[in-house]
Amino acid sequence: MSSYITSPFVLEERRLQGIVNQCTQDFNIALQNVRQQQDFINQKAKMQNRKDQQYFVSNEISEKEYKTGILERHVELQEKRQYLQEMLQSMKIELDIFQREYSEMDNAIKRQAQLEFRLENSLENLEQLEVDIGFHIKTTEAEIQQLSEEKYRKFVYEYKLDNIVNKKAKKGISLQVHKQENLQNTVYDAPFDIFVAKLAQVLDSPYHNRFPSIRKLKEAFDLQPEYAKPAFAVKHMQKLDELLKQLQAISNTEKMADNKRQKIVLQYRAICNLMHIEADERMIEDERSTRKLIQLYQELFRNYQEQKKQEYISSAISNVMQKRGIVFQDSINSDYGNVMQFGLDNATIQISGTEHNYLELEVAGQYFGELPTLNERRKSVSSMEHFCSLFRQIEIELKEDYGIIFQNILTEVPNEDAIQMRKISNQEGKKYFGKNQVANSL
Repeated sequence: MSSYITSPFVLEERRLQGIVNQCTQDFNIALQNVRQQQDFINQKAKMQNRKDQQYFVSNEISEKEYKTGILERHVELQEKRQYLQEMLQSMKIELDIFQREYSEMDNAIKRQAQLEFRLENSLENLEQLEVDIGFHIKTTEAEIQQLSEEKYRKFVYEYKLDNIVNKKAKKGISLQVHKQENLQNTVYDAPFDIFVAKLAQVLDSPYHNRFPSIRKLKEAFDLQPEYAKPAFAVKHMQKLDELLKQLQAISNTEKMADNKRQKIVLQYRAICNLMHIEADERMIEDERSTRKLIQLYQELFRNYQEQKKQEYISSAISNVMQKRGIVFQDSINSDYGNVMQFGLDNATIQISGTEHNYLELEVAGQYFGELPTLNERRKSVSSMEHFCSLFRQIEIELKEDYGIIFQNILTEVPNEDAIQMRKISNQEGKKYFGKNQVANSL
């Protein structure tokens, strides 16, 4: 018989696993709720985005129409000299590009220089100069087109030949006999079409701005005259393939990181809901906080499991006490953790330490006056003795029914001289002893 009992205890593995499983089920339900909420928010955002896009498109069309009108009025006011300068300038751009890539345009360059000089210093009739410039442009474009087609045919032939060589080499078959026949019978997509499709794919990537060479390649391609673009496409196909691979690698990495972050954000919101705490929205918005979110989620989930474990232990103790007429009165948060308080006639039981897997059970007597009387001490000791006689049953029931196993139980025997007494106010007496009388009468 004792007024003070201490003992470490353990929770059976299957009981503990049951608590963990229940926590996981609770979390999965909370996570599903968060996902549904997020899907609803995303759907609303998409609808709003579509409305915004329609608005911006309408504004863009109006702006384009306005700019077109301005441009048309401006063109109408241009003088003949300015018009001819633009014609020559356009031709000069084409010549510079083609000469830089393939050379062989010396005659056209000489004609271009002569016409530029005539226009700059001309006192003659500009109508005739316009005719001469038109003839020069027509002749030069025909020369460029002829050279482009020759080089394009050469590039295409080499492109097809390289493909066949690579395919046959993998199979270990000689190319000596059927090389020309395979070239004629094999169907290929036009390199120009392939290049255009790949360039569009590159520009669609949200990461293409990380590579200045993509912008330069696009600008160079756009400046090519239409008849020179196929040859340009064949020449720069390999470079475009390399850029595509780099963009795809970045996209895969970013996608994995984003999926991981979205997953941990949902998990963090779910555990916050279970713990009834507010999620840190600033941390969620900060893309650099993924590691902190993971750590916080794991910590909160451990706290939730520990909370459910404590609720299980507290509920088990309350149940076995209630069966014996020992009524739960209050739960107090102190510097030593959570303290459960129970009431007996003439005695109070305080249980603490359960969050540390250690039972500290203290039974104190009760008195109402300024000092405890001898009669009050005797009644309190009697109540303690009654409780101590029940403790062995309580210990067995907690073990068998709830899997709570005590070890190395230490007790302190009370007596009337050394018993700890606690002063009870009249209000507390009405509150607690009223409950005890009802419980004892059952």
